[in-house]
Amino acid sequence: MLKGATVIGTTSSGEKAEIARANGASHVFGYEDFADKTLEVTDGIGATVIYDGVGKTTFDGDLKAVRTRGTIVVVGNASGPVDVNTLNTSGSLFLTRPTVADHVRTADEIRGRTDEVFAWIRSGDLRVSIGARYSLAEVADAFTALESRATTGKIILEH
Repeated sequence: MLKGATVIGTTSSGEKAEIARANGASHVFGYEDFADKTLEVTDGIGATVIYDGVGKTTFDGDLKAVRTRGTIVVVGNASGPVDVNTLNTSGSLFLTRPTVADHVRTADEIRGRTDEVFAWIRSGDLRVSIGARYSLAEVADAFTALESRATTGKIILEH
């Protein structure tokens, strides 16, 4: 987390809200009211950046909650793709849909980035939460858990 940043989390359940708070979120809201609540805690200015892994269901709220000239980073679209045409009346926003392949194009880039991540883990700056472990024979169960949004933390497939 950035030092001095106010982190606002959104979740679908109370259990996940507690996990978000334990991992540094200053405020945690449900999907239904996150836009209004975000405007409330930012004195009507809105968020500087929003990372959205849900997609279509939360995108209109993202547009409402982000500040003018803010950035929305769509990192997933679990509920469907977003309609980018809504950006033209939303305050000169920036929208990006990053993919790993564009950020680690060479073996040296991959090695550098993984070295950095593992250094953060070793130093305690990054905590990794293991939510569940499945054997390879249980891969269908692992995907069912992910699709149902019943998971928290990382899912490990073991052989």
